[in-house]
Amino acid sequence: AANIVRLIAVLCWLYGSNWYWAQPYHTSKLTGQQWVEELMRGHPERIHNELGVHLHVLLIELRGLGYSDSKFVSLEEQLAIFLY
Repeated sequence: AANIVRLIAVLCWLYGSNWYWAQPYHTSKLTGQQWVEELMRGHPERIHNELGVHLHVLLIELRGLGYSDSKFVSLEEQLAIFLY
């Protein structure tokens, strides 16, 4: 009976641990720029869910402050990285 209690205790611990439920989260094949473009062209609430701002706010922040693209990373992607 003691072995059964120990087995149940171990199984309960395992079931409640993060290790048991671990699975990859970021599995997209898209590049960062492609992901940002998908957000900008997709459902309006998706960009808000992912970045915490609506598309019009993102665009106002990007261009309104006078920033520009860097050599390898677009301004949209830079802001998305910062907000994510």
